[in-house]
Amino acid sequence: SVQRRNVNGVYGSAAFTWNNFWTVEGTARNDWSSTLPRGENSYFYPSVSTSLVLTDALPQLKNRYLEFAKLRGGVARVGADADPYALRTVFTGNSVRFGGQPQFTLGNVLANANLKPEITQSSEVGAELSFLGGRVTFDGTVYDRKTSNQIFNVAISPASGFSNRSINAGSVRNRGFEALLGVTPVKQANGLTWTSTFNYGRNRNRIEQLTDGVSSIILSQ
Repeated sequence: SVQRRNVNGVYGSAAFTWNNFWTVEGTARNDWSSTLPRGENSYFYPSVSTSLVLTDALPQLKNRYLEFAKLRGGVARVGADADPYALRTVFTGNSVRFGGQPQFTLGNVLANANLKPEITQSSEVGAELSFLGGRVTFDGTVYDRKTSNQIFNVAISPASGFSNRSINAGSVRNRGFEALLGVTPVKQANGLTWTSTFNYGRNRNRIEQLTDGVSSIILSQ
C-alpha cells in the first residue's frame, strides 16, 4: 500500500542573552496538513523559554558550598495531525484475485470528516545546582502537560458495519517531577575519579474529559 501525507509549514525562532546570565528564547510555527479537513488543517504552536544563572547575576551567592545555581522555565504549545486517510473510509486492495478479478475490502474504521488537530500545551520549571566544587550536582524539573482533541479509534457496535470509529477524544493531563543527583566522592590528583548518579521520576496521567457518547477508551490490549 502507498500512503501520502503533505504538510507545509513556516517556522521562526529568536534568542536573546543579557549580560551572559539571562537568556530568553522563542519559537513560532504554523503547519497545514493534508490529513485534516479544510478549515481545521491549520494549527499554530509557539513556545517561550528562559534561563537565569543566579550565581552570575548575583555573585555574592557564591561561597565555598554553592558554586553554581541556574533557574529555567518554559511554556509551549504543540500541534499534531491525523494519520493519512482518516477523513474518509477507503478501500484496500487484496493481492488474491477472485475469478481473475482484483478484490478490494472496505476498512473497518469509520472515518471522521470533522477531525481537529491534537493540541498539547505544556509548562515546566527547573533548577540546576552545583555544590562543593562540583562534587555534588542537582538537576530537577517539574512539568505539566495537557493534550486536547486526541485522535483515537474507539470501538463501536459491529452492527454498524465497522469495528471502530475515529474521533477527537477529549483531553488528558500529564504531570510529573524528574530529578538527577550526581555525587563525586573520590577525585584525586592522579586522575582517579568516582562519580555516582541517582535519578528519580514521578509521572501521573489523568483523563480529564471524554467526548460525548464515549465512556471509555482502550489504549492497548
